[in-house]
Amino acid sequence: MTGRPGVRMRSAPTETSLPLRAVELGWERAGGATPAELAFRRRAAAPTILADLVTLVDAAAAMKWALARLRLDKASGAPGEITLTATFGRRLEATLGVAIREALARRQAAGVRLGRRPLIPEAVLAQIARDREAGKGYSRIAAELQAAGVPTAQGGLMWRASTVRAAHLRATRTPAE
Repeated sequence: MTGRPGVRMRSAPTETSLPLRAVELGWERAGGATPAELAFRRRAAAPTILADLVTLVDAAAAMKWALARLRLDKASGAPGEITLTATFGRRLEATLGVAIREALARRQAAGVRLGRRPLIPEAVLAQIARDREAGKGYSRIAAELQAAGVPTAQGGLMWRASTVRAAHLRATRTPAE
């Protein structure tokens, strides 16, 4: 990672190290951000502040933060100095992924079946279970289903032992599994 000479990150980037990285680059925490945001302020010469801003934005991106707002403050300082306030927010894919996982976990806990519904008819599942109980192997059952002209669940050209095995395991598992 690039930055000012002599300023190095102490460890690999983590979500909580963005404030540490900002302080290392000479930025200070600024108010006015929402709880889901981090804001930093810096007063320096324009070339210096711009180089450090680029470094901070790169560090933030590696930590799944994105630059949300950049404000040039009108406060007067020494000639040639500017004051910038940079506000960072969590990247959408980071927050969206967490929200989706939590929602799916709640639905599953409520007993909702997630994923694609099985398309193999119950009669075919029962036949597969009977054939396995009779000692037939998955390959043999697949060949018999193929010879009988039973259509595959996904419209494939032929039955495969792996498909028969998956169907058998689904048909014979208990509801608590």
